[in-house]
Amino acid sequence: MQSRVLALLCLICALFAVTTSAMPAAYNALEKRSDLPVDVELPVELSEFDLKKRNDAEDAVSELVKRTSFPVNVDAKLKAKISAAIKANVKANILAKISASVSEEVKATLDIKVKALGGLISIGDAKLTVHEKAALKKLSANLEAAISAKLDIEVYANLDAEIEKLLGHKKTCSEKDLLKILVKLEASLIAKLKVKLPKICLGLKAQIQAAVDACIKDLEINIPLLLDVKVSASIKINVLIKACVDAAVKICADLSAKVCAQAVLQAL
Repeated sequence: MQSRVLALLCLICALFAVTTSAMPAAYNALEKRSDLPVDVELPVELSEFDLKKRNDAEDAVSELVKRTSFPVNVDAKLKAKISAAIKANVKANILAKISASVSEEVKATLDIKVKALGGLISIGDAKLTVHEKAALKKLSANLEAAISAKLDIEVYANLDAEIEKLLGHKKTCSEKDLLKILVKLEASLIAKLKVKLPKICLGLKAQIQAAVDACIKDLEINIPLLLDVKVSASIKINVLIKACVDAAVKICADLSAKVCAQAVLQAL
């Protein structure tokens, strides 16, 4: 019995000695980093996956530089890129702003009442806020899609033909010449948008109503005895249509053919 106790004491002493010898090294390692601010993150060794992602990003940038080198070959691929870039620019800088203005109008009038397990949850609850943002984002996306569908018919119908006409029979095109062509394309497009876009927004009553209804439906939740979310919006559809039209008029008035053309050129 005494031998077992003695053996156990020896083991404890040995473990204590190892732990004590390791403490100075650990303390020194921490001390070296003690001069760093609290909010500074220490560098982490990149994994093989992270390195691959970084290399892929660098390759993408390199490829972008190659694509934008001039003179550029004038072919079907370039014409398709120009058409896509023009539409993407309209979506990002016009449609997104219009839909955002309507979304903000809806958000300001949403009345959300939540009951969970018999108690009230504040509208500031993080999960509910995320849920609301997702629903409003979907509303914006639905509105953008509705306007885009109208633009395809009323504004973009002759876009490819105009690109073909302005590029003519050129084999190659310098950056300066291509920018001039893009400015002409954008000037023609902006003139159409100023006339057509407000009218398109004016005719979106059914689409806006459907988008608002879908937004409310997405927000409402009913789990018996656990969670009940009731949503109502006091805003009138005519107010949303006016917001849509007003935003379209203002945005189109501020458009610059040269600025839009430069944005398209950089996207090619």
